[in-house]
Amino acid sequence: MPDFGEGGTRDITRNDDVETVRFGDGEYLHFGLTASGAEPIFAFSCLQRDLLAQSDFDEHPTDFYEWEVGSEKEITDDEDDDVYTVGLSFITARRYRLVVERRRADDSVIKTLIDITYTSDVAEDKFFETIRIFRG
Repeated sequence: MPDFGEGGTRDITRNDDVETVRFGDGEYLHFGLTASGAEPIFAFSCLQRDLLAQSDFDEHPTDFYEWEVGSEKEITDDEDDDVYTVGLSFITARRYRLVVERRRADDSVIKTLIDITYTSDVAEDKFFETIRIFRG
């Protein structure tokens, strides 16, 4: 039986999907998405709005995408907490690896929150990974 859709599997190395991040101290979230197969299709959003998609990257298509959320980084919100979602489509790409890290202002890693590999050979499959972040 698949983990998602008609043929999807989730290989979970780490999945801490709720975390407090001290954005005021310069901490931030680093998202890294590795894609295998043909051209990746994905989107990143929060509860309030869509934030970015693969086409927002100058390097697209590529096999690695990265972005940040937090103080003095690319994307910020004024809420005390938020839910972020990475949506993955398997229409063309067949494998993704999502790594989300909590980092200090000097870019050193405090903790890996998510490290999951998603695989599907069924083009209609899609998966939405969420993480809830509280501002500390």
